[in-house]
Parts: sequence; C-alpha cells; structure tokens
Amino acid sequence: MMEDLRPYLRQIQLAGFGEEAQHKLLASTVAVIGAGGLGSPLLLYLTAAGIGNLHIFDPDHVDITNLNRQILYTPTQIGTSKADSIAQSLKLLNPKLHIHAYPHSAQECGFDFSQVDVIADATDNFTSRYYLNTVALKTSKPWVHASIYGAEGRVTSFIPGKTPCYHCLNPMSHREKIAADGHPVLGVAAGIGGILQAAEIINFLAFGQFALAGKLLTYDLYDMTFDTLDIPYLDRCPACGGP
Repeated sequence: MMEDLRPYLRQIQLAGFGEEAQHKLLASTVAVIGAGGLGSPLLLYLTAAGIGNLHIFDPDHVDITNLNRQILYTPTQIGTSKADSIAQSLKLLNPKLHIHAYPHSAQECGFDFSQVDVIADATDNFTSRYYLNTVALKTSKPWVHASIYGAEGRVTSFIPGKTPCYHCLNPMSHREKIAADGHPVLGVAAGIGGILQAAEIINFLAFGQFALAGKLLTYDLYDMTFDTLDIPYLDRCPACGGP
C-alpha cells in the first residue's frame, strides 16, 4: 500500500471501500459553512477521513460560552478567529490536506461554490441557510444541512433537481436570527449532528449517494429517539419550483 494511504487503512479495509474510494475522498473538495458546534465534529471527521480540500467559513471569534460544544477550541484560543484557529488544529491532525480558512461569511467572500463537490451547512441562522439554498440551486451543488436546538437535532441532504429544497422544508421568506446567548444547546446534540453530516458527505463522495436525500432525520437525546421522515415538495416553491 502507498505510504500516503496508511492513515486511512482501517476504512480502506471496509468491504466495498478500498483504495479507489479513498482516492475519491482525497481528490474531493468540500465547503463547510460554520465552524462552531456542528462544524467542529464535522470538520474533525472530514479531516480524519482524508477529504483532500476543505474550505471553512466563519466570521466569529471564539467565546468562552462556545467551549461546551465547539470541541476543537480551547480556553487559550478565546478571542481568536474561529476559522483560522480550527484550520490550525485540523492541519495538526492531517497536515497533507489542503485546508483554507475564511474568517468571513460565505456571502461576504463571494466564494465560487461551483468549484466544490459538496456544501456542508453548519450554520446557526435561517438567513445563511436560505442563502446556501439559493447558491446550491444556482450551481447545482448538493448540500448537507443540520440544525440543533436543546437536545434535539435535524439532518438532511439536498440534491438540486432531484429532491425538495430547503425552502420546501422551511417555507418562510424570513426568519429572525437566533441570538447565540438565547439558543440553548446540549453540547453532545451538536456533536451528533456534525458526525451525521460527516457520514453523509463521506458516503456521497466515496459512493455517490446520500442516505438522507429528500429525507429528514430527527433525534431527541433526552429520550434517545431517532426518526426519519420524507420531505414533501412545496407546491409552487419560489426557490426550486417544486416537482
């Protein structure tokens, strides 16, 4: 086996995976929007899996209230840029990958999403999610969404032209942004959401399919229930046009 594949030996050994799937991961590009509670475990496992090119967007700085769920930050990084700090941590884990940090929102950067294979939504507000929905539809790029509140979470995947879009799931033209200090979160709920996103992305890049395309996985960690529901198209959806 080639030396540069040794870190991925255990997943290469999986039936049906092999070196071919690993090379696909190494050649892939993922844009991750948000480097917080969802983004930390998501980015950790994408990096460990060998996703070759990562673009990370987050305009915020590390705050002490982040540390219970944003697991890639330490108290010594309080006040620093999240995007820059998380990129440094990921490069320590897998220095051979290409990791690009943007301490701004994706909207501010004017980033060209046509260059990526998958978009990962790890944001905490509806404005960003509607923006990503618009971008994904415009560029025909698939994307994986997760959101959390308290001990509950939701995860789904969208494929433009093949599944309902985010506006179909949340058919409102405007929602108020939830302030960080008013959004209760059980730290581990963010961890579950980010890990599920990572699994969806790895499956798609390696095997070309999403398990949650057009489906919404919900979980409640207080009673340990997991459910999967079909997402219907919104009739005459103003974003994707419906079926």
